[in-house]
Parts: sequence; C-alpha cells; structure tokens
Amino acid sequence: MVGKFFASGSVGGLFILVGVALFKFVKWAMLIDEQGKNMSSSFDQLTKTLNDFSKEIRAEIKLLGKEFHEDRKEVRAEIKLLGKEFREDRKEIRSEIELLSKEFREDRKEIRSEIELLSKEFREDIKEIRTDIKTLLLYQLPHESVKATSPLQLTEKGKTISEGFSAAELAKRIAETLKGEVEGKADYDLQAFCFDYARSRFKPDDVLEARIKQVAYDNGVDILEVQSVLAIELRNVLMKLR
Repeated sequence: MVGKFFASGSVGGLFILVGVALFKFVKWAMLIDEQGKNMSSSFDQLTKTLNDFSKEIRAEIKLLGKEFHEDRKEVRAEIKLLGKEFREDRKEIRSEIELLSKEFREDRKEIRSEIELLSKEFREDIKEIRTDIKTLLLYQLPHESVKATSPLQLTEKGKTISEGFSAAELAKRIAETLKGEVEGKADYDLQAFCFDYARSRFKPDDVLEARIKQVAYDNGVDILEVQSVLAIELRNVLMKLR
C-alpha cells in the first residue's frame, strides 16, 4: 500500500502514513508514561510503607527503652529497700545477740554466786559433821584403857597397852610430822585431832600392825581401844611441842 502511495507520487498518502506512524508513537509514549507513573506510584507506596514501619519500630523501641529504664529504676529501688531492711534486721539481730549475751553473763554470775554460796555452806556443814563425829568418837571411849577425866588420861590397863607397842616413842616420831597442822589449835581441838589421826590417818607398816594386833589380843581389847591409847600419847607429845 505504501509502495502504491510512493509510486503514484501522492503527497497526501505520505502525510497519512506519517500521521499513522505518529499516532502509534504517541499512543506508545502514552502507554510507557502511564506504566512509568504506575511504577512510580508503587515505589512511592512501598517507600511510604517502609517509612511507616520504620516509625512504628522506632516507636516500639523507644517505648521499650522507656519501660526498661522505669523497670531498672524500680529494681534499683527494691534493691535499695531490701538493703535497708537487711541492715535494719542485722541491727536488730545484733541487739538481740548482745542482749542475750548480757543476760547469759548475768545468769552465769548468779549461778557462780549460788555455787559459791552452796560450796561455802557445804564446807561449813562438813566442818560441823566432822566436829560431831569427833565428839562422838571422843565420848565413846573404851573405859578400860582411858579415864574420862579432864584431860583424858590412860588407865593402868591403858599404860600396859601403850608399853606393849611403845606408843609413847611412836607418838614422838609421828608428832614431828604433825606440828604444822596443830599450830594454834585449842586444847579440845588438838585432842580431837589426835583421836581423828589415830583412828583414820594412822597407817602402820606390816610389822607394827602385827604387833598392835598382838597387844590387842593379849589385853583382850579391840583395835579401837589401842588407837585411843595412841591418841592420848600423841596428844601429850603435841601439847609439849606447841
């Protein structure tokens, strides 16, 4: 068709051809422009969406940061409060311990005082018991060998018993070891001491013990009476040594 237009030399056909081509170009350009606008609009929308999302993220982060700071303040306040309560509790515990310690020391003092008082009373009771025992021993004398005079004296039988185991010489040897114990004693206490020694502290060796038993047997008396004879002889010696 175009060849026909050119072949005929028709100018009008050329214009028509150019017009058609121009129309197609303009239509194509408009299509491209419309697609470009659509792409630009899509890009703008995406950019806006991203910006909005970024704003929301930033807002959330800012809110979380604010909440974190607030929570941290609360935690610090609670820790500070707990520390204060702990220090107060520690002070109370220390005060209670000090009070208990003070009460314990006071109780211990009272207990010690009571123990000392009881110990003193016990010692006094022991002294009284010893005195009573000595008195009983002193007045339960064997009448065959000791005369209940003042002071107590040996009877003739008592002198015989004394000679039988050399009680006077034995008393002199014993007295040398007892001088310190009787210093300052009254006569009655000295006599009681001698009876106590002869009956509870005097420990003869085997030879002397056998001799004392033989003397007791020969004179028909018991060992208690022989011990009483020794006590009188010991008292006589210690009286002279004071």
